[in-house]
This record gives sequence, structure tokens and C-alpha cells, in this order.
Amino acid sequence: MKKTTYAASFFLVLCTVYLFGTAHLGSFLYDLAADSKNVTASTPEIAGKSVSGEREGTGDSEDAAMSGKETYPRVVLAESTIENIKVTPGLEEFLSSFSEIEIEPVSSFSLLKFGEDEHLDSMTDEEMSVVSTGLYEVLLYSGLEIVQRHQGLSLPDYAELGFEARVDKELHQDFKFANSDSSSYIISFKMEGNSLRFVLEGPQLPNEVEITLQDKQTVEPRVIRQYTPYVKRGQTKVKVEGEKGIKVDVWKTTLDSKGFVLKEELISSDYYPPVHREELVSLEEYMDSRVADGTQEGSAVSPSVSDGNETQDTSLETDTGTEAPDASQQDRSQSDGAEESQGAQTDTGERDSVESRPSRAEDIPDSNMK
Repeated sequence: MKKTTYAASFFLVLCTVYLFGTAHLGSFLYDLAADSKNVTASTPEIAGKSVSGEREGTGDSEDAAMSGKETYPRVVLAESTIENIKVTPGLEEFLSSFSEIEIEPVSSFSLLKFGEDEHLDSMTDEEMSVVSTGLYEVLLYSGLEIVQRHQGLSLPDYAELGFEARVDKELHQDFKFANSDSSSYIISFKMEGNSLRFVLEGPQLPNEVEITLQDKQTVEPRVIRQYTPYVKRGQTKVKVEGEKGIKVDVWKTTLDSKGFVLKEELISSDYYPPVHREELVSLEEYMDSRVADGTQEGSAVSPSVSDGNETQDTSLETDTGTEAPDASQQDRSQSDGAEESQGAQTDTGERDSVESRPSRAEDIPDSNMK
């Protein structure tokens, strides 16, 4: 009787172990199959390559979900190329250290702060400006917001009109932008020969973006004449050649899939002032002409006595009573120089130059002045 009871109990224990083992094995196989399906579904293929919101090798979909990032197919949104770039030591350090930069969701980016954090102390303002100019052009085609951008007094050779973004550490002129999206963006850099290529990758935008330059205007330089006894009669020496200025508006247009305009936005009005032309003219010839006209005394326009290097006193008034700027203050940042010069006229006709008042000059002229 006891042997029968022991056998029955042993049989029941075996059955229990068998049932639990079978259930555990089935659960394990089910979880394995489910994980395999999730991995396959989370890695779509684009142009033969697996692409997701995370860069390859940075984590799986579970890690992306835990970090709050959305996974998405990444596409190329914009590209820009800066031609004829000389690879300087600072620029070479930047490119060797960073082949790409990831812009995190709901974040901001400062180029100066990035340089400080990454210890890019060897980069000059000019090298920083090359990088910021390339970044600025590609970012205009994205949904990212430009927070801070500056330009210089003259357009550098590496920048196209309307797309310059200057950085100056001493003046605290930074290049900043912000990403308010829940998706990240990738900006990559690549040197191809003597050209620096920028590529912006991110989620596919629902609309198309176009950047256009409008209302382009050329600003003529003024002619500033300085009268000096050190220039012979009939001669004119050019002190500063002068350059034309330019003004242009940059517009951003958003189009839908059918090409209809959804939004037009003025991005910036870029202005590069002219460099005024400065000439040294014979004082003797000027005085003779005033005597011949009978206007030597009481005239509102008088010559400036120059030593050939600088004007001692260049304040003046034209015959119409219009005050003209001091020649020593002809800065490239003056925005109204060309407009004032075009409107000033004398009683006998339109003036094409600015003439200045006489003053004493005791310095010896520069013999190297051409």
C-alpha cells in the first residue's frame, strides 16, 4: 500500500515538472520570435542602406525610445559647397576632429561655445567664419531657426552674396541656431580637393523651400578731393581707389507639393557699404580757378591743405549749404554716403566730388605717394 502511494506521488511530481518546463520553453520561444520581428520592422532600407533616427551602431530602437528621440527615415535636406578653400591649421584641426555634428531635439547650438567646449582654441575668426557661412546656407533650407548671424563690412572671397555668416570672438559676434523639433539633425563636413562640402540630413520636410535674392542694388562710391601744395598743377594722385557697395534682400519661400506659395519671409537685408575714392589735387590750380571766378573770398567751398598722407581739416559745406562728412571719418560702414553725394549740386550744375576747407600742414609729404 505504501509503495503504491509513493509511486503515485513521484508520478505527480514528474508531471508537474514536465508541465512547468514545457510552459517556460514555449514562453521563451515566443519572446524570441517577437524580438526578431521588432528588429526587422525598425530598420527600413533606403537606397540599399539601413537608416533610422539613430546613427548606425549607436543603439537599438529601445534605447531611442528611452531617450525620447523619434526614429525616422533620414534624407538629405540641403547641401552647400565653399570653393577655393585653403586648409589652414585651425580648419584642419576642426575637420579631423569632427566629420559631423548632431543637433539634438529641442536644443540650441552656438559655434563659439562649441569651439570653447571642444578646445578649438587654434581656430581664428576667419576659419570660424568659413564654417559658420557653410552652416548658414544649408540651415536656411531646414526648419531650424537662425538665432544670431552677423556679416562683415566687405564680402569675403569664400562667401556668396546673401549667405555670409561672420564670427568674431572679441566682438562677441556668434553664429547661433535652434532646433525646436522632436527629431535630430545631422550636419556633416567633408573636404573635397580645395572645396569644403556641407550636408544637412534630417526628417523629410512636408513642403519645399526656395531661397532667392531680390532687390539687388549697387551703391556708387563718392569722390573725395583733398587739395595740397605738394601736387603739381594738372596732376591728380589717387590716395584710395574706392570700391562699389552693394545691397540685397534674402527671401525664403515655402511651397506645397503642387508648387503653390504658402509663405514668404524676409530673412535678411545685407548691405556692404562702398569704399570712397580719395584724390589729391593741386592747391595752386584750385586757387587760380577761384580767383578767375571771382569767388576766392566769401566762398562756402574751400580747399584742404594736405601733406599727401592725411587731411588736416576736411569739414566743408557745398554751395547749396549741404554739409558733407569729414574725410577722416570715411568708414566703410557708412550707409548713406553714396546717397548724399548724388543729391548735392552747385549753382552751376551737379557736383561729382566733395571738396574740403583749407588748413595748415607742416608735415613733409610722403615721397612714396603715387
